[in-house]
Amino acid sequence: MKILWKSINVIIIVALLPQLSCDDREPEDTADDNYTLSLVFANPVFNSVIVGEDVVDQPNIKTHLQFKLQDETSKPVSGKLISFSAKRLSSSYGSFDINSI
Repeated sequence: MKILWKSINVIIIVALLPQLSCDDREPEDTADDNYTLSLVFANPVFNSVIVGEDVVDQPNIKTHLQFKLQDETSKPVSGKLISFSAKRLSSSYGSFDINSI
């Protein structure tokens, strides 16, 4: 009975192993899309008021960035994911709050 139970466990593990492997799928949207990303404006904001400069170590000052994604005919594109990151000395720095319009 122990040998049968071990055999069943081995079969289950061997059957499940390919299901837990890395995901090798290609993204649906490939490089065929010809989009242009434009920075519409970038304003440092303090308490909902635009200020003249962005000071790095002030926790209350944030920079409001607005971008526009356009296709090859200059029409705005919606429903696409745009990812941003910031690094300082090879480490993640700051954060991004996404507000899509």
